[in-house]
Amino acid sequence: MTSEKRVCVFCASRPGTNPKFAAAAESLAEELYQQSWSLVYGGGNRGLMGSVAKTLFDKGGKVHGIIPRALIRREVEGEMDIGTVAVVESMHERKNEMAKVSDAFVALPGGFGTLDELVEIITWSQIGIHAKPIVLFNVEGFFDNFLKMMEDFYSNGFVEEETRGILRVATTSGEVISAIESYIPPDGRMKLAWDEKPNP
Repeated sequence: MTSEKRVCVFCASRPGTNPKFAAAAESLAEELYQQSWSLVYGGGNRGLMGSVAKTLFDKGGKVHGIIPRALIRREVEGEMDIGTVAVVESMHERKNEMAKVSDAFVALPGGFGTLDELVEIITWSQIGIHAKPIVLFNVEGFFDNFLKMMEDFYSNGFVEEETRGILRVATTSGEVISAIESYIPPDGRMKLAWDEKPNP
């Protein structure tokens, strides 16, 4: 067993149309349990959120959810009884808290919310706010078009080539763990900080 990490998983409050998405979420939870790593996630118990959180919690793993108050009725069915749950006031606060308490980030298939979380945490690494591992769990090629779009960012000169290593890609839960453990942030990132003072 390795030392505990808090892994933030971005994923949907819906199951999607392919049952392999939920199977991948459950498989990832199994791997997190085997590594004695805890889960930080969006706080819901539906869809892929529920799959990854319930699987880990039922095995005895640590689970911490962070959910905006306005989304409780949509993303929580019944009681919020999976691990601990922090209720925040906005999506911005949710993402900030996720970034603050997590040691690594993994994105499972999802919709606009998942993409928002993923792109923001990539951007924060690009500008140097953090240097934590970010892994895209590309289940059944779900993110292939997103990866092609990223290639367009590079080829058209909108993103520095030196930042390519910010995002790692995995196709199995085992590869996700390996990508986190072997992650080295690329040298080409900016080195900024939120408390940085502007030049006079």
